[in-house]
Amino acid sequence: MLDHPYQSQHCYRFVVNLLLEKENLFEFVKNPEVDGTNSAAERAIRPPVITRKISGGSRSYAGAKNYEVLLSVVQTLHQNEKNLLDHGSAIVLTSHG
Repeated sequence: MLDHPYQSQHCYRFVVNLLLEKENLFEFVKNPEVDGTNSAAERAIRPPVITRKISGGSRSYAGAKNYEVLLSVVQTLHQNEKNLLDHGSAIVLTSHG
C-alpha cells in the first residue's frame, strides 16, 4: 500500500498511520468490553465545551491549563463515583503540580 504513488503527502501520512494502527482499529470487535463508538467521551466533554462557549473561553494560557487540570480531576472523581468534597483535600495534599 505504501508503494502506491499518492498525490498528496496528507493522504500518504494517513495511510501510514492506518497501517501502524491496523491492529487496534477494530479492538471493539475482538473485545466486547470496548465500546464501538466514542459517545461516552463526547458526552463527558459536552458540559465543559458548553461552559467554555457560554463564558467566552479562557483569557490566558495559564487559565486554560488550570481549568483543564481541575476538570480532569473532577471528571475522574465522577467516573469513579467519588465526591470532590470528600476526596479533594487528599488530592491537593498529594499533588506534585
